[in-house]
Amino acid sequence: MFYAATGASPRDDLARLARDAQASTLPLAGLVAAARPESWDAAFDVLAAALPADRASVLVIDEVPYLMDADGAFEGMLQRAWDRVLETKPVLLVLIGSDLSMMEALNSYGRPFHQRGREMVLGPLNPAEVGRMLGLEPAEAFDAALVTGGLPLICA
Repeated sequence: MFYAATGASPRDDLARLARDAQASTLPLAGLVAAARPESWDAAFDVLAAALPADRASVLVIDEVPYLMDADGAFEGMLQRAWDRVLETKPVLLVLIGSDLSMMEALNSYGRPFHQRGREMVLGPLNPAEVGRMLGLEPAEAFDAALVTGGLPLICA
């Protein structure tokens, strides 16, 4: 399941989560939509219930810094959900955010989610990767990398 926060109100973001869950391939996705969670605590509980216990799944939450800004308790709720329910499921939880300092803070000492995740910083694509992505010859790939800065969204 992929969910991208918008920076809107917590209520709007939680409603979007329910819609995104409903559109996902989670076998019990309807649970999230039916529950209409009003907090991230409730949302994580119902997401955990919707995740299959018998096969691997992926839960991607994009723009996590928006959620951290909107709700000061988000990190604590995430930590509780991971420790009590999500960690027991065969799930890969991917938290994404372009605000590097906030993402680093999420996993830093003294924060609720400390040592529960692994940080991975993705840089821009190099010319060879841009070339493979766009099917370009080396000289064209180099030019494309210079023009786009190697940013995948711009390359696409």
